[in-house]
Amino acid sequence: MREIKFRGRKLVGEDAGKWVYGWLGTNIKGNPIIKDDNAQFPVAVDADTIGQYTGMKDCNGTEIYDGDIVRTDDEDEELAIIEWGDDTLKFMVTHGNVCSDLGEYYPREIEVMGNIYDNPELIRSDVI
Repeated sequence: MREIKFRGRKLVGEDAGKWVYGWLGTNIKGNPIIKDDNAQFPVAVDADTIGQYTGMKDCNGTEIYDGDIVRTDDEDEELAIIEWGDDTLKFMVTHGNVCSDLGEYYPREIEVMGNIYDNPELIRSDVI
């Protein structure tokens, strides 16, 4: 069974902006929170940075999340973005206007290079 977890950037505190990983919920005001197994309390996260774990790891064992920028073994060697496809109900690898099912890749064929929040310079403006 696929592990269900999320990541998001912490909003407040001395380590604001740090990525946190765990289960996703909302506080009593309806704002998103993430709590990992090691934390005593959940933390508020920036809703715009929340991404779900795809259940897949890359060639280096790095977990792949929605919003990651990846390199694939495709011929064009362009970087691509991992996105949830609302129409397909699958995680997709997006190269410009071309989308492929993430499930069609073997872990050895894909490598996480960064993400759209920390490394926007890695992608061309026409890919987003």
